[in-house]
Amino acid sequence: MIYRRAIAGLALVLTAFGPGIQADAATTSVPRTTLHELHTVIRSQKDLRAYLETASRTASPLAALSPTGRQRFLSSLSFNKRGVSGFEYGALKAELSYSQIYQVLGLFGKAEDASLISGARVGNAADRAIMVSPRPLGDHPNYYCQYGGGTCAPAYNYICTYTC
Repeated sequence: MIYRRAIAGLALVLTAFGPGIQADAATTSVPRTTLHELHTVIRSQKDLRAYLETASRTASPLAALSPTGRQRFLSSLSFNKRGVSGFEYGALKAELSYSQIYQVLGLFGKAEDASLISGARVGNAADRAIMVSPRPLGDHPNYYCQYGGGTCAPAYNYICTYTC
C-alpha cells in the first residue's frame, strides 16, 4: 500500500516535471531506464558543455542554484561511457527543494536519486512525494565513484551511481 502511494506521488511529480512521462498507481513493472533516462540530456562532459552553451540561463533547472552552488555541483560530476557515475550533492540540498533537485538530476538521468538526499527543503506535496519515493537500487549515498570507475569509496554528500 505504501508503495502504491509513493508511485502515485511520483506520478504527480512526473506529470509536473516530465512532459510525456506517464505513470499511475497501478504501474508495477516499469523498466529502470524508462523513467529516469527517458529525458536525459547530459550523458558526458561534451553533452554538459553543449547544454551549458545552448540552454536558457533562466529556464534551466540549474538556474535555481547560486553561481557558486552551480559551479560546485557541476565540477563534482564524474562521467564514464554509461553516463553520470557520481556527483556531490551538498550544494543541491543546501539551496534547493526536493522537486528542484529532481529537475536538476533529471538532466543527467538521475532524477530518482533525489530521494537519496536527506536535508533538502520540503515546501509542497511534490517535495514530500519525492522524499518518500522508493530508493533507487544500485546508487549509493555518501560514496563517490573513484577515478577510473568500478569502485565506490566513502565520501560525505556524494552519490556513487550504479554506472560507476
